[in-house]
Amino acid sequence: MKSLSVHRSTGSRGRVELGLIGSVTLTLFISTGLSAGTLNGVAGFAGGAVVVGEGPKILFSPPPHTVYSEAATSLESEDLWDVAWIDDVSLYIAVGSGDSLLISNTSTGNAWSTRPMLLSADLRGVIEFTSSVTRAGAVGVNGSIVRTTSRELGGWVQEATPVTETLWDLAQGTLNAVAVGENGTILKGSRDGTAWTLVASPVATDLYGVAREWLGNYIAVGEGGVILRATGAGTDWVRVATPDSSTVLYDIVESGLTSPLVAVGSSGAIWISINGGLDWEAQNSYTHADLRSVTHTGSYFLAAGSAETVVWSTDAYTWNVQITPVKPSTWGRIKSSYGKP
Repeated sequence: MKSLSVHRSTGSRGRVELGLIGSVTLTLFISTGLSAGTLNGVAGFAGGAVVVGEGPKILFSPPPHTVYSEAATSLESEDLWDVAWIDDVSLYIAVGSGDSLLISNTSTGNAWSTRPMLLSADLRGVIEFTSSVTRAGAVGVNGSIVRTTSRELGGWVQEATPVTETLWDLAQGTLNAVAVGENGTILKGSRDGTAWTLVASPVATDLYGVAREWLGNYIAVGEGGVILRATGAGTDWVRVATPDSSTVLYDIVESGLTSPLVAVGSSGAIWISINGGLDWEAQNSYTHADLRSVTHTGSYFLAAGSAETVVWSTDAYTWNVQITPVKPSTWGRIKSSYGKP
């Protein structure tokens, strides 16, 4: 269906169904002077969320995530592919093409500073590491894996890897970490994101997202709607499901003991599992936009994708869809985000 050379591709824009569907009224919001590009990554916590994408574009949103404002950044041309909330320092980190690395200046995500990577690493995915050593890790083109041990999220180092395939995503478990990528590539590393080795994969198709679910197993998703599962060691992978072989699954999020696993993909696909990834049930996203990324803020599920589409849910079963109503950043808006007059 697609041939990706970049994470959560910048391909088809998709469309949003408007009007009345059942009891759900869908409203079109027009961006103020901004093109409807693809939103590639989303992250958040209880106090807010950030969405990143082509352009570059960074949008920030407070709960209930119906209004999105454009953040201030000095980055001019490179696409951003992913964003992560780093709880330890209450800041966001975003990565992208051309060695792009940005850190939010506040927990709001309304203003950002570019940080020099000092490495040749064209990045596609980034996550927080909850370890005493590594604060954050990222993966990308040519098998790149980088990480930082600094509380200031600087001083990045590049890890040796045995592959040259593009890596799209990574996840951390209690014992180790896992990264996935092109051609079914699966790598296993230490819990600190070091010592990476190649493990056997049951598929040769691209894998785009991976998460560790609450039972301790890893779940990976990818091309052709494939869903893989591995035990907590991240070594023995099996194909557990293919909910829809015509779908590309781009991302997956784990949200805790009482909430489902949520996987999102092309043409508005949303699949959920309540038994650790063994069985999956389709949900109606009310959009045909490709959904590139999904997160859980603690209160909301948020997924973002093509045509500046964001869908959200409080329970993973009932979803609301919109084109992001972007408010351009002004100094007054930035001050108000700080709670200043």
